[in-house]
Amino acid sequence: MTTTEHLTPAEEGQLLALIEASIIARYSGDLKRHEDLRMKRGDTYTPLDTGAIRNLLTTLWDGPALAEITERALETLTKHGAKEWPRAWCDDHLDDDERWEKLDGIEQEIDRVEELLANLKRQHNSLNYSDHTGEDR
Repeated sequence: MTTTEHLTPAEEGQLLALIEASIIARYSGDLKRHEDLRMKRGDTYTPLDTGAIRNLLTTLWDGPALAEITERALETLTKHGAKEWPRAWCDDHLDDDERWEKLDGIEQEIDRVEELLANLKRQHNSLNYSDHTGEDR
């Protein structure tokens, strides 16, 4: 059973967004720019080093409970990219003040989701305990 089985679709979307944001905040490699000529939403960037993205996902979010959602994050980041990567570079980039401001917000969001995951793990462990013993904790 994965942790994401206990999430609502909205919570799963928030978790996926958080995982992606945490990787975007930490990736510090080359990017490829993709111009958005049709949708007029702005250019997006994809990382050139997909191995580095996988390593970050493994380091930060490893575990069987999150395997499916981290694979989705890998696909989204490497195929669809993102508009901004604060620590990575391309011909366009943010100034240092904007980078640090974004990183602060992302770190706060990471703390919030880590708390959510800890609560989900406690709930999961509690469910497993009652399933095996017939008792509630």
